Amino acid sequence: MGFADVAAALAERLVGLSRQDRPRFDALEAAACDGLLIVVAQTEWLPWVDGLHYLGREPAAPRLLVPTALEPDVPLDLLERAVVAHHGEGRFAICARPSRIISLRKLAPIDVEKLQTWAERGAL
Repeated sequence: MGFADVAAALAERLVGLSRQDRPRFDALEAAACDGLLIVVAQTEWLPWVDGLHYLGREPAAPRLLVPTALEPDVPLDLLERAVVAHHGEGRFAICARPSRIISLRKLAPIDVEKLQTWAERGAL
C-alpha cells in the first residue's frame, strides 16, 4: 500500500512488471483512490518500493491485512471483530500511518492502461 509519491512509484514499477513478467503481474489485484494504491498478491511476492507499507495476513484475523513491520497492541481477532461490526462484512487493510481502515471490496485485476495513465499523472 502506498500513498502519493510512493503510490506513483509503485504504479511505475507495476507497469514495468507488466512488460517483463506478465504471469506474475496478472496474479495481482489492486484498488486505488485519493492518491492511495493498494496491491494484493496471492503469493508472498510484491515489488519493492521505498516507503511502501507492506501488509500481511495473520491466521487469527483472516479478513484483515495488517502492517508487517508493527506489533499490534490489541489481539487481532478482537480487532477483526470490531472492524467487521463497524464496517460490515468483507476484507480490510489496516494502515497505521495515517491511521485508516480500508475496505478491499473493490480489489480487481489491474488494468495496465489505467495504471500507466495514473503513474504519468500521479493521480487517478
